[in-house]
Amino acid sequence: MDERLRSLIREILSREKLPAIEPVLREVPFEGRLGLALSNVFQIAREARPDSGKEELREYADALANLLAERLRETGEFEKVETEKGYVNCFFRTGAFAREMVGRIVTDGVSWGRGESPGGRVMVEYSQPNTHKAFHIGHVRNVVTGAALLRCFRYAGRETVGANYYGDIGSHVFKTLWYFLKFDPDLRDAPSDPSERGKWLGSIYAVADTLLSESQELKYKVWDILKSLNQAMKEEWSDDELIRSIEIEPLLRRVALNEEDLFENRASEDVDRIIEDLYKASLKLYTEASEKGVLHDAEEVERHVGSLEEVISRPDFREVWNRSKELVDVAERWKRRDRKLVDLWEKTRQWSLEDFHRIYDELDVSFDVEFFESEVEKDGLKIVSELEKKGIVTESAGARIVEIDRQLHERLGEPLKDKYRVLVLVRADGASLYGAKDLALAKRKFKEHKIEESIYVVGNEQKFYFQQLFQILRLMGFGQWEKCYHLSYELVMLPSGKMSSREGQVVLYDDVMRELKRRALEVVNEKNPSLDGDIKDKVSQAVARGALIYGMLRVDTNKRIEFDFDEVLDFDGRSAPYIQYACARARSIFRKAHTDGIETPQGVEITDFSDELAPVEIDLLRILGRFPVAVRKVADDKKPIHLASYCYELAAAFSDFYHKCPVLTSEEPVRRHRMLLVKAVETTLEAALGLLGIDAPEVM
Repeated sequence: MDERLRSLIREILSREKLPAIEPVLREVPFEGRLGLALSNVFQIAREARPDSGKEELREYADALANLLAERLRETGEFEKVETEKGYVNCFFRTGAFAREMVGRIVTDGVSWGRGESPGGRVMVEYSQPNTHKAFHIGHVRNVVTGAALLRCFRYAGRETVGANYYGDIGSHVFKTLWYFLKFDPDLRDAPSDPSERGKWLGSIYAVADTLLSESQELKYKVWDILKSLNQAMKEEWSDDELIRSIEIEPLLRRVALNEEDLFENRASEDVDRIIEDLYKASLKLYTEASEKGVLHDAEEVERHVGSLEEVISRPDFREVWNRSKELVDVAERWKRRDRKLVDLWEKTRQWSLEDFHRIYDELDVSFDVEFFESEVEKDGLKIVSELEKKGIVTESAGARIVEIDRQLHERLGEPLKDKYRVLVLVRADGASLYGAKDLALAKRKFKEHKIEESIYVVGNEQKFYFQQLFQILRLMGFGQWEKCYHLSYELVMLPSGKMSSREGQVVLYDDVMRELKRRALEVVNEKNPSLDGDIKDKVSQAVARGALIYGMLRVDTNKRIEFDFDEVLDFDGRSAPYIQYACARARSIFRKAHTDGIETPQGVEITDFSDELAPVEIDLLRILGRFPVAVRKVADDKKPIHLASYCYELAAAFSDFYHKCPVLTSEEPVRRHRMLLVKAVETTLEAALGLLGIDAPEVM
C-alpha cells in the first residue's frame, strides 16, 4: 500500500501540474487504524510558490492539502482521507488492506516486496581481511554489515557487485615471512588440518611482531642512552680536531649535536643504521678523548658509557639488533621477486585464502569479484607517476605526496583550507602505500566494472583517509567520486579493550562460533530434547550463526560493540534466537494443523478478512507492511540496523498476537484469516532474516 499511495500522489501532482517531489509518507499515529500520512505538503507548496510570503505560503499549503485529499478520496481506494495540521491522512479499509497485502505475501513468498530501485550499478567492497592473520569477530562485523547491505540493495532492485579486497602484501606479510625464513623455512610446524592453518598463521604473525618489536625497543633504548651520552659529550663532539682524528661521518656529528633530527623524513631502516653507526662512533669518540686526556665530564660520560656497554654486551644483543635488518632484507627480496620468498608467500597466502573461504561459506557470504593488494601495487605506482607528470603529485623529502587542499584550490577553485591536508602515496624508499593502491583499485572499479556508486565498508579509524582518497579521485577527473561512500563502523571490543592481532589479544571467529554452538546446543536440548541428533546439530549451528550475525547488526555501525555471549543467545531478548523462535513457532502452528486435519489456506479469497479485526491483528498487519520500507531504508541510509530492528519488532508483535489470538481453536472464518496472518509473518520473518544472512530453522 505504501507504493500504491506513492504512485497515486505522483499521478495527482502530475495532473495538477505541481512539482514532482517524492512523497514522504508516515504511518498514521492512531491505534487500531491502518493508514499513511503525506507529511511533506508544505515542501511541495514551497516549491510550487517559491516567491510567496510566510502567511501566504501557509494558506496555500492548507489549500493544497485539501486538494490532494479530495483527489485521493475520488479514487475510492480509502476508507477515509482527511487533513490535519498540514498532513493528509489516508486510512485504509482494514479488510481490503489485509487481503491485498497478505495475498501478495502468500503468493510471492519470500520474494514479496522486491523493488526496482534506480541509482545505477553499485559496488559494495567489504571484508578486506589481511592474509597471514587470523579471522576474528572484528572481521565478522565488517563481513555481515557489507553482506546485509548488498542483499538489501539487490532486494530493493539495485544492480550490485559484491567485492572483496585482500591485504595480501605489506608489513604484516613481510613480518610473517621473516619468521618462516628464520625459524621454519620448510613450514614443518604447520598444522596438517587446513582449518587450523589460518589461526596458526595468525599466531605466527603475533610472535613475529613481538620479536621484531623487541628489536625496535632495543634500538630505542640504545638511542635514549645515546642522547644522554652525547649531551654529556657535547664538547667532545664540538672539537673539530678530535672529530677529524677519528674520521666520524658528518651526519653522525650533526645528529649527536641535535643539529639534525634523527627521524624526520627518514625510513625506519635508515634510522636504525644511523643509531648503530652512532653508538659505535660515540664509543670511539669516548675512547679517543679518554686516551688524549681531553674528556671533560668524565664521571657523567662514563656512567652513560657503562649503561650502553651493559646493553650491547647482552648475549643476544646482535641477534635481536639484526632482526629489523633482516625484515628490511625480506622487503628487498620481495622487490626483486626472489623466487624462494615468492614461493613461500604464495603457499602461505593460499592457506589464508582457503581459511577465509571456509569462514565465508559458514557465514553464507560470497563475492562477485575478488581484488588483491598485490595485483594493484604496480598499477598504483604507475598512477602516481602519471599524476606527478600532471603536477597533482609532488615530491617531498623523497616521498611522493598530494597536497590536497592546495590542488583543490589551484585546479578547482576551492577556497584554500587546511581540511584534507597531505596524503603520502609513495615512501622515500619507493614503497607504495595504501593510497596509491586504492587509486588503482578505484580506477579498475570504474573502468572495468562500470561502477557508478562505490561503497567501502571499512573501520571508523580510516574515516579521514577516505575523505582524502575521494578528493584525489575528484582531482583525477572521476565523476563517480561524489558517489563514493565510506560506510564506517566502530570497534568490536573485548572487556579489556580493543582487539589487537599484534598482541594476540583477539577473540577468534572459530573460538566464538565453537562456544556459541556449544551453548546453543544446550538450549536446544533443554527446549526440544526429543529432536533427532542431526537436526539438533543443524539447529544449534543456525542459532549460533544467527546469534553472531544479529549480535553485530542490532547495534548501529556508529557504536562500539562489547561482545557478550549471554546477550546474543538470549531467547527472550533482542536477539536472533528470539526472532528465529518466533518463525519456528509460526511453523509449528501449521504442523499442528496438519496433525489435527485442519486445511492450511493456500491463498487469500475475497471473503477473507473482515474490517473488524482485533487490535493486535491490525498492529501485526501494520508491521508486516513496513517490510519493504525497512529494506529500502537500509539501502538509502546504508544501515542494516533498520532491518535488524524490524525483525525484532515483527517477532515481538507476533508473540503478542500468539498469546492473545487463538488460531487453530478459533471458529471459521476467524481461524482461516489468522492462519493466513501466521503464514504472512512466517514468510516475512524468513525473508527478513535471510537478508541479514540468518537461517530460520523449522524447529527449535
